[in-house]
Amino acid sequence: MEALTIESVRFQRDRPVVGFRGVADMNAATRLAGVELRVPLDRLAALPAGTYYRHDLVGCTVVTAGGQEVGVVTGVEGALTGSRLVVGRGGREILVPLAMEICTTIDPGARRIVIDPPDGLLELNDSRDLRN
Repeated sequence: MEALTIESVRFQRDRPVVGFRGVADMNAATRLAGVELRVPLDRLAALPAGTYYRHDLVGCTVVTAGGQEVGVVTGVEGALTGSRLVVGRGGREILVPLAMEICTTIDPGARRIVIDPPDGLLELNDSRDLRN
């Protein structure tokens, strides 16, 4: 696929709607369905404090405030206002809301996220088996 030039960005229901040069109608836009948008790392804009690119969180080790290792972030799901970490743990996944009240320390540079999960969150999610 050839390079595209972004001409506009707006948000609708917390999701970006991106306009590209030369894509003027729905037929042209339909041809882009399923195409992955990638931006070179050196071209990414700086983010405000307390916000992170998803790729900065993937690979971070998640631990509780008490030091118990939970697992490693394998993905981030959801929209901007309702994201959750997907934490891999021995063939299982644990979903952790990406909220300041729960994710008390996020340090992508150290590849570490400290969480203070509400009672039952880890046990509830830990019962989800990816193989089933």
